[in-house]
Amino acid sequence: MGFYVDMIDVGEGDAFLLSIEGNQGDLIVLVDGGPPSQGEMVAEYIKKNANGTAHIVVATHLDLDHIGGLKDVVTQSTVHRFFVNVPGQTRPSLRKFLRRKLLEGHTAGGDRKRLEKNLETANDLVAALEKKGLDPEPIQTGWSWPYGDTVLMALNPTPQRLAEAWAEILVEEDEQRTFAKAFVRTTAPDTSPENNSSVILQVSYKRQPYALMAGDAGADVIREVTAGQTYRFLKVSHHGSKTGLDAQLATQFKGSTAFIPVGDNPHGHPDTEVLELLHRNGAKTYCSQRTRNCWRDCPATGFGNLCLPVDRDLRPNWSTVDPNKCANNR
Repeated sequence: MGFYVDMIDVGEGDAFLLSIEGNQGDLIVLVDGGPPSQGEMVAEYIKKNANGTAHIVVATHLDLDHIGGLKDVVTQSTVHRFFVNVPGQTRPSLRKFLRRKLLEGHTAGGDRKRLEKNLETANDLVAALEKKGLDPEPIQTGWSWPYGDTVLMALNPTPQRLAEAWAEILVEEDEQRTFAKAFVRTTAPDTSPENNSSVILQVSYKRQPYALMAGDAGADVIREVTAGQTYRFLKVSHHGSKTGLDAQLATQFKGSTAFIPVGDNPHGHPDTEVLELLHRNGAKTYCSQRTRNCWRDCPATGFGNLCLPVDRDLRPNWSTVDPNKCANNR
């Protein structure tokens, strides 16, 4: 009983679909929903590839490019459970968190328009969940979901990291494009408490860790929660940003198949040094889109919706681009 990992091409954002085989059919897990502009496309993808059902939806953290499309998913799909990295279990708690986040952003000199858009999108999502009778559920370290030969487990966030995310507003990223350096970076730069509170999911298969989905977490957090574990598949953190991978992690994840969800952006994603680190360590790296920051390590073909089949046949009408993956350029 295998599984699929689909990277849905939503541009600069995250949306991954796990289809896990079991005795009762496939368990469908959506991890993030991309930006608001891609919500209907993600919902249509679920309709086409999962009969319009998502048994589990996980919002790794409350950034627009991760939760923006989830309102359309909740509205247009059948969703059974909805998990989010916010303390507490009730809709009022989620609203309280969002209000506090907006207030702190204003007092800390944050980008008001971006914060207001995040708040508006999150409140729309809460309203859609209420209409469907779904209560957002917390997800923290220790959460697990076994199904067939596969187990999903949350390695992050810890209660402490959630508390830190409550206390600080998301720091704006440096928008200057970065370039490969002549030296090898050994330590990734710091990222925000909000990103470090991202849900990090480990997918174990036949009792062995197989895949890691790291949200936007920083390299130090990923290194801590994985404790030296290797994985055959890696969802590269934070769209290939330099905050999510360093030389030590690249060595730890040596030889993996690495998916980078990315689109046109002003941030320099994917970072060319991250691509270099993955390349040097034998990772097979694939981006959902070719951006101006991609380089020779990014394949010339295979962009679009990408799928990693693990002990499963190729999806109908998908082509084999590499023995480790298949692609459907929509």
